[in-house]
Amino acid sequence: PIWKIVAGHHPIHSYGKHSRAAGDSGPMAAIAGALIAAHVDLYLSGHDHNQQLIVRDGEPVYLINGAGGGGLYKMRGQSPDLRVDREGYGFASVQADAKTLAIEFFDVAPRSIARYTLSRACAAAPANCLEAAPRP
Repeated sequence: PIWKIVAGHHPIHSYGKHSRAAGDSGPMAAIAGALIAAHVDLYLSGHDHNQQLIVRDGEPVYLINGAGGGGLYKMRGQSPDLRVDREGYGFASVQADAKTLAIEFFDVAPRSIARYTLSRACAAAPANCLEAAPRP
């Protein structure tokens, strides 16, 4: 496969309501280990009612878009690995080709909020290679 993408309901990492303590050894930590071992590039989830993009070298890029309904959740922290942290309703788009993975977040209008691209050649170190892209 060119890109390995996995989708699940619960986030692996989050800076929202369902954040976990560092060193957590619960079931999500086991899933994180399996994703890393399988060299997954992107993990899509919801559950936290906000929009997040978390990028760490050696791990998948984590896209959380749980902003489709219900009450919104406040963000519970900040970190350099948190590239998008939006407490609002919206949508996310993922587009991939052989060389590039593009991730874009939208509000409900839908206006583009943030757009990032990751080169296939640099997928193992996304924290250093994920680039903010101009929004159309």
